[in-house]
Amino acid sequence: MDKQQQQKTRITVEDVARVLHALRKKKGMTQKAVADELGISQSNFSKMENSLLEPSAIQWMTFCQLMGVSTELILQEKKRPKMSA
Repeated sequence: MDKQQQQKTRITVEDVARVLHALRKKKGMTQKAVADELGISQSNFSKMENSLLEPSAIQWMTFCQLMGVSTELILQEKKRPKMSA
């Protein structure tokens, strides 16, 4: 795999933030409701949605379970939710 291909498939904190935000909105949940399910503060969840804090593996798995999606969703670029305005 060349450098350009690696950069294209690399997952960034922005990708994670976009998925967190898009799926939460799609599910109609507030940041507070999701944060409570993850066992964290609303402030920390907001930081995750704004690319300022990365979720732990356990938080990511719990979030995906709550949203009813596979933890591999973010690895599949074509299936990543798009950020809506």
